[in-house]
Amino acid sequence: MYRHCLVAAPGLVTASSVLVAYYIALCPVIWRCAMHNLYIPVVLILFSIVALFGYEYSADSRVNTDAQQAISAALGTSSEVALVESHEVNSGYGLCGSYRLATAEDEAAPFFYSKVDDDAELDAESRRYRMNCGE
Repeated sequence: MYRHCLVAAPGLVTASSVLVAYYIALCPVIWRCAMHNLYIPVVLILFSIVALFGYEYSADSRVNTDAQQAISAALGTSSEVALVESHEVNSGYGLCGSYRLATAEDEAAPFFYSKVDDDAELDAESRRYRMNCGE
């Protein structure tokens, strides 16, 4: 652990040997300070990674909530909408998938949600749906 510390030759009392002796005495302190200074960047890097992935996770869940609200508005209902499956399209500017009303036992219906317009297209035969979702 302290292999970088110098050892003075016994019997030599010179100015350099006195400096070496002080260095050897301070070596554990210097080593602890060096390790302490290493912890700060490591903690900052780990914090940055956690913050980045946490933001991405919250942004994805926010998009799903926005899509559910847009589908409810397009249907003109206040009942809860559940997204059965969804995937991003157009480099992340849109969301295609299937939804189902939480209160109904109907099969899932397709939708396209535009993040730019904050608007949902529920007609699978519409030009906008076919251009973005490709079905």
